[in-house]
Amino acid sequence: MGHYGPALPGELPLVLPARTQANAYLQIRIIEVRLFIRFDDIQAGDVADLPDLAIRGPRLVYGVKWDFWN
Repeated sequence: MGHYGPALPGELPLVLPARTQANAYLQIRIIEVRLFIRFDDIQAGDVADLPDLAIRGPRLVYGVKWDFWN
């Protein structure tokens, strides 16, 4: 059975099972990437955003931002 075509006399026909195929393609274009670090209240003073509600101590905020737009 080394051929593809009609079965020769005395051979069984080649039968392949049906199958489903799925393909995917993902492309991401990142235009700009920004890393940031922000220090709030570096001098560790008490900050009162609301009366009688003091936020104590310095704070550090960090992260990554990216843009996909042209």
